Amino acid sequence: MGFAEENQDVMGGGGAFLTGADKNELMENGIVFPIIGVERRSNPFEDDSEQYLVRIILEDDEADDGEAEKILSYTVGAVESRDRLCERMATWLDDSSNDPPLAKLNKVGRSQILVVLTEEEVAEYEAGGSTKPKPAAKAKPKPAAAKPAAKRTTAKRTTAAKKTTAKK
Repeated sequence: MGFAEENQDVMGGGGAFLTGADKNELMENGIVFPIIGVERRSNPFEDDSEQYLVRIILEDDEADDGEAEKILSYTVGAVESRDRLCERMATWLDDSSNDPPLAKLNKVGRSQILVVLTEEEVAEYEAGGSTKPKPAAKAKPKPAAAKPAAKRTTAKRTTAAKKTTAKK
């Protein structure tokens, strides 16, 4: 085994870390995966920075058991809502009586959003259905309240006045 294979953890992705291409495949195909761990550690690539390592399981035809543990990494402090999600998920997973949550990656603009499935979405997924978000029910528009007629600030021109103005 060469240097690159032995040192994937410091080579800017690959190895257990998901690459950009891996993440794109997850998003484009709507792949659902279990999250088995969340760890907060100092970021080896940036001073005074921390990151979350989100451990997931993906199908892998090359692995002996057909699965591979992979890692998504996120910088702490970059997205406040993701920080809260990661902290709560770490607490959830610390309790061994809880099942690993199922999740997927969605692309919103340039952002990659980690979306944890609801129990209803998990049941649908396990039954072989889609986990793509259903369109929101459209609310029926409320009838507009009748507005009082606005007072005219200018006098209405008569037909004769219009003809006179047009001839000039």
